[in-house]
Amino acid sequence: MRVGRPHAARSRRVAARAAVRPGPIHQRGGRPLHPSRRELRPPPSRLHRMAGPPGSERGSTGGPRAAARRCPRQAGSTRWLAHRSARPGAYAATATAWSARSLPRRGRRDAQRGDTRPRCTGGALWCEHQAAAINNFDEATTFVRWGIQGQIQILSPAGTLTFSRNTMCGPPARTVGWRDPGFIHTSFLWELWPNFMYTYQIGHWLFNGSIVWGHQYSFKAPPYPGEDSLQRVVIFGDMGKAEVDGSNEFNDFEPGSLNTTNQLIKDLKNIDMIFHIGDITYANGYLSQWDQFTAQVEPIASTVPYMVGSGNHERDWPGSGSFYGNLDSGGECGVPAQNMFYVPAENREQFWYSMEYGMFRFCIANTELDWRPGTEQYKFIEHCLSSVDRQKQPWLIFLAHRVLGYSSATFYADEGTTEEPMGRESLQSLWQKYKVDIAMYGHVHGYERTCPVYENVCVAKGSDRYTGAFTPTTHVVVGGGGASLADYTAARARWSHARDRDFGFAKLTAFNHTTLLFEYKKSRDGSVHDRFTVSRDYRDVLACGVDNCLHWVVKGS
Repeated sequence: MRVGRPHAARSRRVAARAAVRPGPIHQRGGRPLHPSRRELRPPPSRLHRMAGPPGSERGSTGGPRAAARRCPRQAGSTRWLAHRSARPGAYAATATAWSARSLPRRGRRDAQRGDTRPRCTGGALWCEHQAAAINNFDEATTFVRWGIQGQIQILSPAGTLTFSRNTMCGPPARTVGWRDPGFIHTSFLWELWPNFMYTYQIGHWLFNGSIVWGHQYSFKAPPYPGEDSLQRVVIFGDMGKAEVDGSNEFNDFEPGSLNTTNQLIKDLKNIDMIFHIGDITYANGYLSQWDQFTAQVEPIASTVPYMVGSGNHERDWPGSGSFYGNLDSGGECGVPAQNMFYVPAENREQFWYSMEYGMFRFCIANTELDWRPGTEQYKFIEHCLSSVDRQKQPWLIFLAHRVLGYSSATFYADEGTTEEPMGRESLQSLWQKYKVDIAMYGHVHGYERTCPVYENVCVAKGSDRYTGAFTPTTHVVVGGGGASLADYTAARARWSHARDRDFGFAKLTAFNHTTLLFEYKKSRDGSVHDRFTVSRDYRDVLACGVDNCLHWVVKGS
């Protein structure tokens, strides 16, 4: 979507119309968005010109420093923003509403008052947020009322989408597991002031003129790209969902997921963003499980950007284009995941994307599609790694679901390997060339950290502190989000520095441009089981490393 200049009200109106994807109400020729003249508010550009950020004078834009941090103008053709490529630090929020007829009595009441699984995600710009919900209002115009906490609120339109049974690739998703997903509403909130608290509320304007409001939620706008401030990101994979009352279910495969969820809720004030890197719900073709999962993570995802990656249990199905032709998705073949959760990808079916948050650059790969040299994804990965400005984003993190690096899990050992076939050999030269600090994976249900390793050799010893010039990438498996735990080999590889057969998650804390803290925390109590720090400056990033200085010699051990 082309966003106009910050002061151009007409451009904003055009951009707002372009951002709306027609839902049932628009197809029927329903009335315009605004529920009443009293509800009307100036467009975001005018709002910021009138009010400015808290602490600025009325009528100013916050001075030269604030003006420099406005949402940048985007180039390119006008199209729905959800299909744009990623831009620095963007935010988005999504919510899901199920048909009231298919909900239990309590769920019906929630749906009727518009309270339906709100979710926040990063958008396509650092100063953008996405708000979304799912509900049963097929005769309503959906919008979001939002603004800086305690200040004037404005309205933004929401697009509507859904998906049907015939988009599923096979059983059980297409047969006994099918459930109507309801209507998924998404709105984009732009020109956010860095680090300020915002509130948002999803509303539905009915044909009879009444408005149904959901609860009001809040989120913190992202920092400015490259901003030197405290920034905290949690990463894990393979969480799934479980019954709060302990009741049994057909696929009771994720016993630790509630511990992980509850621990994140307890520590939510100390978390700025979350990455769930694949195997999200383990619905495996039973679509009601998506509702259970979104209900479980709602206290988190309604407040903190909840970014997801694609795993085998979301995507894989024979003949669907997935790299692995197995039955792991239960016939979903990626459709629920790519519609339920927004990601700032150029093509949401491909599900690979980049994300910038303050001093971080994240490159999120999709291991369920081909990543080998010459493929479209390989080109994306190299571009994501090579295009980062390490003076602004010194911390470069690679994320993927399957282990493309190193793992001593028994099921890899049984296949005579320590990673996905063709994984490391295709990508390790890129990690080394562009100096990726940490590569993180799920898929193996447990925790493991390597030494800084290149071609199976520890170039530096495993440690709790790394300083000076860049050493090879440290690889970490963080697949202990909740699914049943995997086993490790009895013999320990030389590159395996730490491992833990337990449920847990990783937390990255960037204190500034020179110091990064990694922590692996137990889900059951939040205790730190493993940690290390990285300290280096920009000159260290530019220093020689393996494969980019002729005098460097790697000795085997």
